[in-house]
Amino acid sequence: MTADLMYSIVYLICNFFTIFIIHKFYRIFFESSEKAKWLVAGAYGLYFVITSILHLTINIPLLTLVANLCCYYVITLLYNASLKKRLSAVAFTYIFMFLMEIIVTIGISNFHFKTMSRAEYVPYFAHVVLKLLSFSFAVAISSFRSVKQQKLPATLQFLSSFIVACISIYLSFVIHNSENIMKITIIFSILGIFAINILQFTLYDVLASVYLKNMKNMLWEQEKNYYQHECEIMKTTQGHL
Repeated sequence: MTADLMYSIVYLICNFFTIFIIHKFYRIFFESSEKAKWLVAGAYGLYFVITSILHLTINIPLLTLVANLCCYYVITLLYNASLKKRLSAVAFTYIFMFLMEIIVTIGISNFHFKTMSRAEYVPYFAHVVLKLLSFSFAVAISSFRSVKQQKLPATLQFLSSFIVACISIYLSFVIHNSENIMKITIIFSILGIFAINILQFTLYDVLASVYLKNMKNMLWEQEKNYYQHECEIMKTTQGHL
């Protein structure tokens, strides 16, 4: 497997994971989309296809920037929001991702561990760490928003995502430092790391939906019991008249 082919595969895996990062950020700005699932999948899929093709073929920074911003905006159309809120979500998401890329690049270039001389693996390691850190921060911000709105038990979400991300980054570090590791092993390891994060993300969303449903049922039961009690009091009062 050539270095260019391996880089393309790792980039595609990381770019697919970016879909979940964007989705997590947009959950900070917008309520859940009411659009059909195929339309939601199509919009996020369009981002993946366009950005992947541009990066792996033309790779012109300005064109990639414009394409990313346009795709970010198209995805916001899935949600009910004002133009100002859509533009704010696009700007915040892109600026955050850009700053994270700078931080990771500077951090890795200044972090010297024993096998960093294997320069051919550094770009893969940087991509993986960038996506994992971005996802962790997105989860953290989303958790704080949930606490503020008192919607979900956000502490569990934050802790579980933080722990999974730390373990994932550590595993990436171990893989990068492994001697005589095959490139195909690196690819499957990266797939496994992202799969764990996606699974954790999906499971939490499912648990959150169940939690909200149970909370609504509990409130409905409380209201029903309250009105039944009020009716019994009224009947008792009328009986004494």
